[in-house]
Amino acid sequence: MQEDSVYDPLVFGLGSYIYCSNCEVRIARVQYYIPNVQDLDYGGYFERVFNVVILDQPKFHQQEDGNTLTTLNIYCTQCDMQLGWRLMETTLPSKYFIRGRFFMRLDMLMYKSRVTLHDSLFGGANRQDHVQDAGANADQEA
Repeated sequence: MQEDSVYDPLVFGLGSYIYCSNCEVRIARVQYYIPNVQDLDYGGYFERVFNVVILDQPKFHQQEDGNTLTTLNIYCTQCDMQLGWRLMETTLPSKYFIRGRFFMRLDMLMYKSRVTLHDSLFGGANRQDHVQDAGANADQEA
């Protein structure tokens, strides 16, 4: 698990923010984001967020390892887009899934440069999807 923060005051500055990619309201400070490239579902977590509404309606997510996560949905206060989840409980505690952490949709958040956190972490347009084209030599039905 990667524990390094992307926050570097020489790169981002002390007051840099992460924004909702839909309405551009501030959601978190850059230093609150802890990326994890090995977590393909969430890409890391946030220690704090703001300008969000957290609904008090628990959702349950079963993971492949048997862990069940109890989460609350998080929405942007300005545009009402779902931005992620706050972890309330987990059946298999770990150093990563800790009560109170915020797991956000990285495609819905961006830096001031308008690059989404997803593209910044996973490579954006250079990323190859799991679905591959058959190519020019594939059999074609006429």
